[in-house]
Amino acid sequence: MALRSIFKGSLVLGRTKVPVKLYAAVEDRHVHFRFLSPGDQRPVTQQMVDTTSGKAVPSKGIRRGYRLDDGSYVLLSPDELKKLEPAASHEVRLIHRLPKGVVPPQWFVRPYYLGPDGNIEGYSALHQVLAASGDAIFAQWIMRGSEYSGVLRAEARGLSLTTLRHAGEVVDASALKPPSSDASHKEVAMARQLVEAYSDEFDPELFHDEYGERVRALVAAKRAGKRVRLRRVPRKDASDSGLANALAKSLTQAPKSNRKHKERSVA
Repeated sequence: MALRSIFKGSLVLGRTKVPVKLYAAVEDRHVHFRFLSPGDQRPVTQQMVDTTSGKAVPSKGIRRGYRLDDGSYVLLSPDELKKLEPAASHEVRLIHRLPKGVVPPQWFVRPYYLGPDGNIEGYSALHQVLAASGDAIFAQWIMRGSEYSGVLRAEARGLSLTTLRHAGEVVDASALKPPSSDASHKEVAMARQLVEAYSDEFDPELFHDEYGERVRALVAAKRAGKRVRLRRVPRKDASDSGLANALAKSLTQAPKSNRKHKERSVA
């Protein structure tokens, strides 16, 4: 599938500018349904409804309000909100270097690919430096009227830019109780063996949307006029036999599981 750029700009580091194109690195492949009317099975649409009168409100009559703690609202006009938007810019400002692994995973939102759009030498040099160190660069930019923060990193085939959440969106984990050290030496040793037994390379082909595949297969069968008999997918219950016994049992199954995955990937 050919990539289509969704944003063009320049990486700005001091007085150096490296023109780049931004490409989406992920796409929505989830199963989506349309709501249909019960009679003629035509698509139905959702409406804005007044919660007091129950009557539909036309889109032109909708107003935006910011809810206060006391339940009242402050009305904001489209013109007022428009004036608060950041000025358009095509610069991705590189702020400072981030050592490898310093950003926790809960901060990441959406990944993008960055391809060169001129100044190939500058792009390649930046990629080589980040690839060699494993470091990232904190970046800020404006796209489609919104401000973004993210990290610039080197991937195998080029640079990537991943957006970050704002500080207020990440829940503070300090209230979580840290794990105790009550595990016995035997349990720790078996856990280490289990992890090592499950060691393998990352193979994206092993990870599928199984529910989505079942839905698409059902749609294909019904479209072909076939009569379908469905069986509920069995639930996988966790074992309560104790960690040591569970680990011991898993150790005997881990190599078989890995071989099965590899056979699936080859088939």
